[in-house]
Amino acid sequence: MEITFVSHASFIVQTKGKAIICDPWLTGKVFNDSWALLAKPMEVDFTKIDYLFISHEHPDHFNFPSLKKIPQADKSRIIILYQKHASARLAEAFMKMGFEKIIELPIYKWTQVDGIRLFCGSSGSMDSFLAIDDGDQKLLNMNDCVFTEKQYNYIRRKVGKVDILFTQFSFANWVGNDSDVVDNANSKIRQMKKQMEVFNPRITVPFASFVYFCNNENARMNAWANTPEKN
Repeated sequence: MEITFVSHASFIVQTKGKAIICDPWLTGKVFNDSWALLAKPMEVDFTKIDYLFISHEHPDHFNFPSLKKIPQADKSRIIILYQKHASARLAEAFMKMGFEKIIELPIYKWTQVDGIRLFCGSSGSMDSFLAIDDGDQKLLNMNDCVFTEKQYNYIRRKVGKVDILFTQFSFANWVGNDSDVVDNANSKIRQMKKQMEVFNPRITVPFASFVYFCNNENARMNAWANTPEKN
């Protein structure tokens, strides 16, 4: 299994001769121009991408401008991976953008595609996570999902031993009061530590927080955001 970091919550997994990209945010700002990428994303050659996983519909994960820029020839070939959901709105959005193939992953069940096992689970009605098992290594992309310790243990029993854990390390929501921001940042660290305790991965990759708050109404939150250096 070969892993390439792209930006923020996006990375590429290459295994079994196939490539899966997760949540590509490659251009522009999101949330009414209030979030920006910390660094320029890696350029992605979509001719070499086979599957595209979208974890949920927030624009730093389901990024319309990035998806629209994918050449139509690649959109026709790339297979979208998305959680099986009661609403068809995202599946319809993919189709309107020119994607022609979608696999709706059943929730809390293993699915096999091209010799790779995939396990998708949901948190609430929006967020989802993805485990990728190629027979040699198992990667768990928890993304923005938040669970109780009991729920983490349930996922551990269903997914099994995890080699590589990808997890969010800083807050990704607006909170009104300064004290709320501080506690939210600390809560993310506690959540990450609990995931590491339950899943006991060989490698933990903090991700999905490589942004800065770039609007004058939320820029103050940068002072409390978790960073790899601080934590």
